[in-house]
Amino acid sequence: MMTTTPVTTPRSTYLPAIDGLRAFAVGAVLLFHAEHMSGGFLGVDTFFVLSGFLITRQMLQEVDTTGSVSLRAFWSRRARRLLPALLLLLAVVTLVGAEWGLAQERFAIRDETPWALGFILNWHHIAGSADYWTSLSSPSPLTHLWSLAVEEQFYLVWPLVVVLLIWRRSNRERSVLIGSFIGAALSFGLMAVVYSPASSTRAYEGTDTRIGALLIGAMCATVIVTNRADSVVARLGRYSTLAVLAPTAVLAWMWLRVDGRDSWLYHGGFLLHAVLVATVLLGVSSVAGTNLLQGLLRQRPLRWMGQLSYGLYLWHWPIYVALSPGRTDLTRWPLTALRLVVTFVAATISFYVIERPIRYGLQRRPITFTAVASVAGIALMVAAVVVVPLPDARPAPINLAALTVPVADAGATDATTTTSTTTVPATTTTLDATAATVATVATSPATTTTLPATTTTAPAPLTNLSEVVWFGDSIAFTTSLGLAAAMKAIGVDVVDSSFPGVGLLNETGPASFAKITDLTDTLHPQLLILQMSTWDEPFGVDAIYAAIARIRDITSAVGAHLLLLPVPPLRADQDHSGYQSDFDAAQKLATDDPANVSFLDTAPFWGSTFELDMDGDKIPERMGDGVHLCPSGTAKFAIWLITQLSTRYANVTVADPALWATGDWTLDSRYTRTPGACSVLP
Repeated sequence: MMTTTPVTTPRSTYLPAIDGLRAFAVGAVLLFHAEHMSGGFLGVDTFFVLSGFLITRQMLQEVDTTGSVSLRAFWSRRARRLLPALLLLLAVVTLVGAEWGLAQERFAIRDETPWALGFILNWHHIAGSADYWTSLSSPSPLTHLWSLAVEEQFYLVWPLVVVLLIWRRSNRERSVLIGSFIGAALSFGLMAVVYSPASSTRAYEGTDTRIGALLIGAMCATVIVTNRADSVVARLGRYSTLAVLAPTAVLAWMWLRVDGRDSWLYHGGFLLHAVLVATVLLGVSSVAGTNLLQGLLRQRPLRWMGQLSYGLYLWHWPIYVALSPGRTDLTRWPLTALRLVVTFVAATISFYVIERPIRYGLQRRPITFTAVASVAGIALMVAAVVVVPLPDARPAPINLAALTVPVADAGATDATTTTSTTTVPATTTTLDATAATVATVATSPATTTTLPATTTTAPAPLTNLSEVVWFGDSIAFTTSLGLAAAMKAIGVDVVDSSFPGVGLLNETGPASFAKITDLTDTLHPQLLILQMSTWDEPFGVDAIYAAIARIRDITSAVGAHLLLLPVPPLRADQDHSGYQSDFDAAQKLATDDPANVSFLDTAPFWGSTFELDMDGDKIPERMGDGVHLCPSGTAKFAIWLITQLSTRYANVTVADPALWATGDWTLDSRYTRTPGACSVLP
């Protein structure tokens, strides 16, 4: 605490346009998480700039009036503003998750709540080497609280720095400006240094790399900057609207177009965004004149939404997770509309029933009361989280009764092979034992391609199969163990060369080709099965065709046949933009070169949409992330795939699942790495 001679610098107490900016910022985040605005995550950075501006301005106002900064009063105001709504959110999420949440959601709540309460969730994510951008596909309802942690850490430290900057200095505004500038420069510089393309979480969530935007806002709070901005606005007169709209247009482009994994963002892009936000902020908060954007942001609906922005941000992500496509049977804009309605209802109740009454009601109480109430609330929340029981984290045991094996007609040798089944669906998709081609059920529309067609003579059928090479990304990685166990039961070895993140056209492509070459040269397998990769989808039909044709050349050189499998259906909110490219390229190559390549459409087994539980027995076939397989799904798919292979290889049949579907492979770490991902469903 310090006392000096007051400085008389006029600052208005309320800037209505700031609430309008908040509305646009939170709206961008809501649309980003609904997958309608690729750069909407920058709304968080907008909040950082606004927060740095507002709290620094508040402290400097206090210095103007009293000549000092009351740290106790500052932190008390922050506690009243942030803690009540957060504690309510965590309580609701914990109780709802305990009753209706998937196992992995409940484990995520237990794991992240203590860190969220301590406002250090961002460092928990960093320590766990979690990738922020892929974590958005996981069902953790508290992931978004990392940004609240960054702000709270800033609120804890920055007032102390401000007190030091203004201590016994006559030009306190200049000291704060210089200190903010140096801190922002160091922060953005550190972001560029620590950024890694493999995982941007350290650069994206680190407090030291993110306070740059907050400090840009702090610079704008000094009268040196605001007076200069007012002077510019006054000189521009009626042209000030254009001066504000120009950076607004660039901001709009960034919110609509950029991707959070773009490396340029970490090498100056986030700095550019913060400066643009600061420019707009100074323009719309200027007292020197009114411009068009300032008038827009002052509209009552936007100001109301801005006042709700904290609650909207808190509640939207848990609601998005709870109202998933699988739970609602909705996608895209109908799903987004439902989520937004529920989010606004929750935020409104939180604001009028909890936030505002406590914020202003406790203002008349002693500061110690706020401190005691805060500690008690956090303690009760921790106790509630500990008391709520957790489900069994192990994968659900495979339901052997649901693994009835289709029996192929031994006399059938063509694409009309008949099967009978009770649970695992029979299909008309078979590998012809004579022509070695694939008859597929039409599940995707025909497409036109410029790729040249070729004609080859089909080889004589292979009679026995002894070794298979299995290749693909993380989808194949979670499929391989069940397939290997089922094949081993009939004396066929499966060499698993799948690995998460692997693709033919992404950065792992060259290594992938080398690996397949080494395996085929060493093992000389009769069959290589390639599970198509989601990593290759964005590259388009022609590029995918060329890549799998190269794999065909590698396998055919040693006499091996190449079997291509399309990506199974993903959850509705996952990216399907390139799925058709994979399908078309694989089908085209199989048509062009049936002697060496087959394409097996798996849609008759998986269906056309993602299903967490395919048969309603509460045992998941797929993980809640909407992408990968659980042991039950792996076993069922293995039975289906082996049944298709049995029409081509005389020694291939499905062994009794009791012999292979209950082994240790079902408890492998790939099914338990996300706790509860394959547990019994509620």
